[in-house]
Amino acid sequence: MSLLNAEWIGHRKAFRLFDAEHPQQTVAYEADLKTAAQRAGDEGYDGVDFISESAKVHIMPNDIVLHKPTGETWVVCGVNHTDGTLIACGYPFPSKAKVEDCELLEARYHVEPQSIEEINILKSHGLDNYIDVRSAIFHDLL
Repeated sequence: MSLLNAEWIGHRKAFRLFDAEHPQQTVAYEADLKTAAQRAGDEGYDGVDFISESAKVHIMPNDIVLHKPTGETWVVCGVNHTDGTLIACGYPFPSKAKVEDCELLEARYHVEPQSIEEINILKSHGLDNYIDVRSAIFHDLL
């Protein structure tokens, strides 16, 4: 049985539908679960699996996030999935935050992996654990 995942995105007031195999790739946004289930069928899935608000957010480099404590919108420079923290691009660098304090606004990693510049600045600050291995391989750095 193949299910499409559905997670509530508050700022859009809609459910984001995505395949668990490709969590950064949005299939569609739907206003309610009934319509989401219909869309899942249209896309060739057996239904939807609702992902609760407490489920772990999968944020990646270059994604755009809302940092809820400050209300600021950030572009993510790097993510340490082991300790659940991320570093935002910009000044002051490095600005660290807990992943759980951020809401994914726009998934960009699938379009633009972590850049060589981001990788180099993370290295220069001794933050190698925030470097995305897939991006480093993409840039022939590994």
